Amino acid sequence: MHSNCGHGSIVCFDPVVDSKTKILILGTLPGPESLKAGQYYKKSNNCFWKIIYALYEQNPSTNYGDKCVFLLEHNIGVWDVLRYALRNGSSDADIHNAEPNDFDMFFKKYPNLKGILFTGKEAEEQFRTHFPVLIKSIRYERVLSTSGALAKPFNVKLENWKNAIKRLNQ
Repeated sequence: MHSNCGHGSIVCFDPVVDSKTKILILGTLPGPESLKAGQYYKKSNNCFWKIIYALYEQNPSTNYGDKCVFLLEHNIGVWDVLRYALRNGSSDADIHNAEPNDFDMFFKKYPNLKGILFTGKEAEEQFRTHFPVLIKSIRYERVLSTSGALAKPFNVKLENWKNAIKRLNQ
């Protein structure tokens, strides 16, 4: 088993998903702050949770468990493309020795999934590399990253996410 600490080895979290999940949000791998906290999108300047709640005109909870329940109540799941990788720091550009999660099995286990939202270019490229056949059979959209490293106004990111989810739900 790989460890979440030392020498940049990273293991993703379990997915936040249930049998009613229709849209799966896929990142690449959790960043250092998320790994330390054991929570998706923990970094303070990441607007993921703010966007998720804004999609439904709600104020974000501060409780991680409540956030996960909120996702599931709206038929949204979260996971990562990669199961394991080596990475120093938080940049996806520094990922190597990547092993993907088993999406062939995942889509069999969760047949209600209608589509994927990739949270950036690297997540989509990793999925495309590891699952060239599967990507042709599933609807997907790449949304603007919620990372603070992407210098776009919040309302631009929110509108991008709204439109992508609307297209997947058509």
